[in-house]
Amino acid sequence: MKIFYIDLDGTLLKKPDYNFTSTDVKALKKAQERGAKFGIASGRSHVEIDYLEREHGLTSNLTIGLNGMVVKKDQDLIISKLDQEVLDVLLKHNIEFEAQDGGNRVFSSQEEHDFIPKVLGTNMFVTRELEKFDIKKIVIRQLFNERPLDEIKGIIEGACSARYNYFCIDNKTIEIVRKDVSKGNAIKEHFSDSEVIAIGDSHNDREMILLADQGYIMRNALPELREELKGRGAIEIGDVFEAVEVEIADIKGVLFDLDGVIADTAKYHYLAWREVAKRYDIELCEGFNENLKGVSRRESLEKILGIKNIVLPEEEFKSVLKEKNELYINYLEELGEDSILPGIKEFLIDLKRSNKRVAVASASKNAPYILEKLELLKYIDYIADPGSIERGKPEPDIFLDAARGIGLKTDEVVGIEDSQAGVDALYRANMLSIGIGDLRNSLYNLESTGELLDKKTRRLIFKG
Repeated sequence: MKIFYIDLDGTLLKKPDYNFTSTDVKALKKAQERGAKFGIASGRSHVEIDYLEREHGLTSNLTIGLNGMVVKKDQDLIISKLDQEVLDVLLKHNIEFEAQDGGNRVFSSQEEHDFIPKVLGTNMFVTRELEKFDIKKIVIRQLFNERPLDEIKGIIEGACSARYNYFCIDNKTIEIVRKDVSKGNAIKEHFSDSEVIAIGDSHNDREMILLADQGYIMRNALPELREELKGRGAIEIGDVFEAVEVEIADIKGVLFDLDGVIADTAKYHYLAWREVAKRYDIELCEGFNENLKGVSRRESLEKILGIKNIVLPEEEFKSVLKEKNELYINYLEELGEDSILPGIKEFLIDLKRSNKRVAVASASKNAPYILEKLELLKYIDYIADPGSIERGKPEPDIFLDAARGIGLKTDEVVGIEDSQAGVDALYRANMLSIGIGDLRNSLYNLESTGELLDKKTRRLIFKG
């Protein structure tokens, strides 16, 4: 069984509205439906976390505070409170602070502060009379104190017993909690029989990420922390749902686009279309060629002629299509192994060794010829025939046909695409996708096909 252990602020809770995203919530619910669990690592109170979960219909299985103290396991609360001595020292030395008891946030200063989120179901008070509150955490912000944080920490340590942990966050805040075991060890202790997946974005999450069976670091983390953790096995992600989908997926097959994914044939399409366009006094630039990616030959010609609002008789239209294809095939004579895009052949070899099924879902009717020229046919189990597909990309038809062709369901495959039309088609087919380039609706994007050999994709497909 897997348990996803996820930091809250900066990871699940995102600015500017400090709330969960619908895609993260959907992925976590899917994970729980498949038998996984998830927990929250946060310095926030159980009341705040319960509020967020109720808002989105989620129920976490474990909540652990900054010091590793278990706040909640399933529906049981396990909370240790701070001793009065800490509060007395802070009040005696006129140190401004915020105190939390789970259901309340109490400010020792004379006002509440606008930048502190007031949502999440807690009550807020401004008072120096804290006896009626069972304080479990204290937050001291440099913004409201003239003394440096190091000096404040020294005052507390000098006056109090050594029962507390101090967490300094970005040199702007000190958080004080009871000493206990570390966050990472607390997870292992309570879910020793589980595979722990940890996701975080700050130094407070570092140990948890390193102790997990697989750690993920958010792209918004500090660069030096991100690079350190990646160097020690963590995987970089932009959103929580990426990690969740990667971990719960059971991928049995991969669907490839051809042009721009397997081989660099887009330039030959461009050269052929440019020759055709000149006949109609249309100067075709390479940038326009991006609009033709993943699009059928007929629709491509319609787009080109549309630049000058030209409408051809059907017979002439068909003749131009035939001429373009002949020009394209002539250019394809130049194809060789050096036309295979980086990492693709090695990736196909790994898929074959791992008994993963492979299909090609391309708008190109020349796919079999191209794959034969590249000597890659032996790695392909099925090639979808675009001539028999009623609707082209961005409709899902060709990918649904490709999945059927290798005998797999939509949740057992992942598609690799370099066009927005292709990614949208996979999205409409309810399939996961990896985008090559800056694309919307993909599970995640890679800058080039060479990154298919990186750890995140290997984790998704090979679980290695």
